[in-house]
Amino acid sequence: MKKKILYVILIIIFVLVDLYTAFLAFIDYLAGYKTINTDNQEAYIVKEIKEHFKIDYNINKVRFLAGIPDGYYLDIYNEENQVERVFEDNHEDSEIYNYFRNVKADMPQHLIYLIIEILLELLLIFIIEILYKKNKKIPE
Repeated sequence: MKKKILYVILIIIFVLVDLYTAFLAFIDYLAGYKTINTDNQEAYIVKEIKEHFKIDYNINKVRFLAGIPDGYYLDIYNEENQVERVFEDNHEDSEIYNYFRNVKADMPQHLIYLIIEILLELLLIFIIEILYKKNKKIPE
């Protein structure tokens, strides 16, 4: 009886946590961030970004997010990992927008968390089952 109650409580907790994480993963998927790391400051796209947004520092990483309904956002990280967010409303003939349109989207961060959560939940149930079987074999 105690085992059934424990399983019901664990399943309720697992479902709530997994639903919340799945919701966050879905939001990540809809956002469709695209990130590039820039080691070479002479690369074509880095020069375009620096010229277009008048940036005078070295760029470490650029994170792209398409705007709704138009435009795009760029999170531009400098070498100290400080971020500057810029928005471009006019992307009709933008080489930056066209470049990022062809970059593969990042894996949703919360999807990784969801997979890890499910694996840990299965491991916890497995451990509880093993402990229950060991305790059952011991004569009282």
